[in-house]
Amino acid sequence: MDRSRENSSKTGAAVSADSAAAAAVGAANESGLWQRILRVLSLAVAGGFVVLVTLLMRFSGYGGLATAAAAAAMIVALGLVWVGLRVLRQLLWRVGRRLAFTYFLIGVLPIPMAAFLIAVAAYLVAGLFLGHLFREATNLVYSEVATVVETRLYDPDPKSLAEIPQATAVAIAVYEDGRRVAGDERAPELWPAWLEVAGIEAESEIGRRDRQPPLVVLPDHSVSLAVARSRDGLGIVGFFDNHLETRLRGVSQVWVKLLRGEETAGWGVMDVTILGERFVLQPLVREEAAEDLRQFLNRGGGGSAFWIHGFDDAGPTAYLGSGESFSATTPVGLIGTPYLVFEQLLSSSREVDTLAWLTFVIPAFLLFDIFAVAWIMAIFMIFGLSRAVNRLSRATNAVQHGDFAHRIPVRRTDQLGVLHSSFNDMAAGLEDLIATRAQNESLEKELEIARELQESLIPSEVVHGEDVEFATHFEPSAAIGGDYFDILRLDHRRMAIVIADVSGHGLSAGLRMAMLKAALSILVEEEHDPEVILRRLDRLVRSSDEGPSFVTATLSLFDLERGRLDLVNAGHPPTYVLHGGDVREIVLPGSPLGALGDHYGSTSLDLEPGDSVVWLSDGFIEALNLEGELFGYERTVESIAGDGESASTVRDRLLDAVKTYTSGRPADDDRTMVVMKFTRKAALSPAGTAAG
Repeated sequence: MDRSRENSSKTGAAVSADSAAAAAVGAANESGLWQRILRVLSLAVAGGFVVLVTLLMRFSGYGGLATAAAAAAMIVALGLVWVGLRVLRQLLWRVGRRLAFTYFLIGVLPIPMAAFLIAVAAYLVAGLFLGHLFREATNLVYSEVATVVETRLYDPDPKSLAEIPQATAVAIAVYEDGRRVAGDERAPELWPAWLEVAGIEAESEIGRRDRQPPLVVLPDHSVSLAVARSRDGLGIVGFFDNHLETRLRGVSQVWVKLLRGEETAGWGVMDVTILGERFVLQPLVREEAAEDLRQFLNRGGGGSAFWIHGFDDAGPTAYLGSGESFSATTPVGLIGTPYLVFEQLLSSSREVDTLAWLTFVIPAFLLFDIFAVAWIMAIFMIFGLSRAVNRLSRATNAVQHGDFAHRIPVRRTDQLGVLHSSFNDMAAGLEDLIATRAQNESLEKELEIARELQESLIPSEVVHGEDVEFATHFEPSAAIGGDYFDILRLDHRRMAIVIADVSGHGLSAGLRMAMLKAALSILVEEEHDPEVILRRLDRLVRSSDEGPSFVTATLSLFDLERGRLDLVNAGHPPTYVLHGGDVREIVLPGSPLGALGDHYGSTSLDLEPGDSVVWLSDGFIEALNLEGELFGYERTVESIAGDGESASTVRDRLLDAVKTYTSGRPADDDRTMVVMKFTRKAALSPAGTAAG
């Protein structure tokens, strides 16, 4: 029992080591995959951080420090990546934490990120909308100036400027034959033909985003909108004669700041063209314009803590008189409030507003409900999976330490429940396997002891002398064979040679063989008649409690001085005598011991010096080749025939023949052989005289 426990413990430790190794390999593969994913994501974040720092440095006007800042940012980012990977490696070792972190990445984090992107997109769209309001206001002011000019052009007395309404804030100059004859002296002396052409082009393409009414610079360097119209030698030039930015702010409700060419360098304006699209980037409001902005946004007692910034390009600016370029671009800074954007975007119709809000609120509410359900399901899933995995981990650890009786309580009906049931079945199978393996190992040890005992019953050193030489072979087909042979020295002139074959194999056959040897050793000393010895052995076999069985045997008594060999056979294969290279087959029909009948064949032989006698079991005769054919008696005789120089020569000749015939396959039945060579130079006659 102690040996069985020890074997079970060793076997359990081996199986546990195998399972632990397999689990370690699986965990290492999964952990390596997670580490690679986290490393790629962390490096991507670090690269994005470096790019962001570089762009911010360049946009803020610190272009010379951008490289150093990028290097420092890279060092910081890599340090954060290293620390983050180590923290995540410890944090995500448990499956529950890994599930929670995964759900956070795919179910929670995208929501604020999407909200942030939507907010940024809304902010950018609102900025673009501010540009739309600015262009609409510019076109409106331009249309007011054009209306006054065209009205004056078709007036009966165009030179009478006193009739121009002051509320329009439009200055007029009248031209005849290309020269100014009346009007505002700030207008050029000669007719500005370029302005008329630019106005026609602007009005024909007024819907294009990159096309704006022409901006002009007056002699006092103020920026204005101007219109030129001519008819029958008469020309009228009109320009907005007031603070243009103030007018644009009043029309668009957006704070507008026009940056002239000499001001753009101080404001840090960036003019970028990407894929053929032009972008004008402008920093936040300068300090000198901050007070003006606050006054504009706080007009009427209102105000907002959140501003929307927009940027646009009002197009090139030219001198009013000559048309020469004053600035290739006119960046425009725009600032508004969210209330302004909503006020301008939403319809004034209550029905349309209500429909728009319902269209927005209902999907948002449904989305929130779906997210709440997903959140609840994720919580249950995370805790459920974590608990199930922890139970499985504890059970695996118990099995790893040899506790094969550990079981997982199965309370789930899903795939995890099936997995727990499968683990329990596997643990039960392992427990049975370990118990069976321990029993088999115990049985193997017992069989080894029995095999050693059987080998001890077989004579390891046969009798040799000047008169006789023996060669033997014992090859059991199983762990314990049923064949038996023995060579007993009775006195100085007589010896007994016995060979037997107990029916069956295994432990029972070995026990009968041991019983047979013990009984034979006693009977040979008490009785000198071989036939009487076999009859007494027959009664012993019949009285055995091991069940019905029989034993074939050949008992030979050999007189060394006379050369007389007395043979008694009980159903055993023939005995072969080799004389002068020829073989004589001695067939003695008889009843096996323990079988029906008690007739035994017997004979006596006189051996001459140099003769050899071969006793063998039926394992040689019944040896099969690859086609299933028996080796047979004839091949046995042919193999024994030949030179009988020594007993081992005869034995090896038969062994080689059988091995060749069976192609070296293991024996299907026990193979036992005893070869005796009579080596005495002169044998005595029955009368006691030397023969010959």
